[in-house]
Amino acid sequence: MTPLHSIPRFAHLQSEVDKVEGFLANINVAVWDVFLEYQETHQVVGHLGEIGVYKGKSAIVLAHHQRAGEQLWLVDIYGFMDEVKKTIDPLTTHEVRYLNQKSVMLYRSLEMLSSRRLFRWMHIDGEHTGQAVAADLALANGLLADEGIICLDDFFNPTYAQVTAATFAFLENNRFDLTLFACGHNKGYLARPTYARHYMQMIRSSLGAGLHERGFSEFTLCKTSPADDFNCWGICERFVDRDYYGLDPNPDEFC
Repeated sequence: MTPLHSIPRFAHLQSEVDKVEGFLANINVAVWDVFLEYQETHQVVGHLGEIGVYKGKSAIVLAHHQRAGEQLWLVDIYGFMDEVKKTIDPLTTHEVRYLNQKSVMLYRSLEMLSSRRLFRWMHIDGEHTGQAVAADLALANGLLADEGIICLDDFFNPTYAQVTAATFAFLENNRFDLTLFACGHNKGYLARPTYARHYMQMIRSSLGAGLHERGFSEFTLCKTSPADDFNCWGICERFVDRDYYGLDPNPDEFC
């Protein structure tokens, strides 16, 4: 069933995304849109980047949220960049950098190095080996602003178990730099520990309503563990007909 969107802007965004071949689930389009809108309403500024672009499906979401003074960096080794450019250029009047190269080459880019701590969003969807994920996480960690988000593709996807393993290993070794604050639908969301609580509060207070406004109801937002056990939200398929599900002994309790 096609979702009924109560936000015309999002309906337009979804229609643009639907035109392009790719692997971004519609529920993730909505989740990204809520997170990015939250950043904008809370004066979180910075560049947007994506490692692994394919034909530009998820880049469309970022282009719709790009604002004056923000750059959009699109990095991919495969030969679709001309096609991506035709898709993205009509959607934004701001600066877009199209880089047809391996993400590891960005370590040699003086311009990228000068952008350290200036990105509010980084999407990692490049090579899916554990080594490549670790390298891309290290790069994104250096680029991410204090209030930014790193989104990882194929997190908890059993087809690419090494993505999840590499992520948890990186987090263990960089526990004061990044923390996992949400996951679901093959995506993991990381933020600075000092700012992650803001995103977690937003999930509790308004992500559910935001998804409904964008036409999605078949979800449950789960926080089944206390913060001192494991502090992360799950964005799940519909569960026991609830938008929010807390601790198993008391699903109305969130801590």
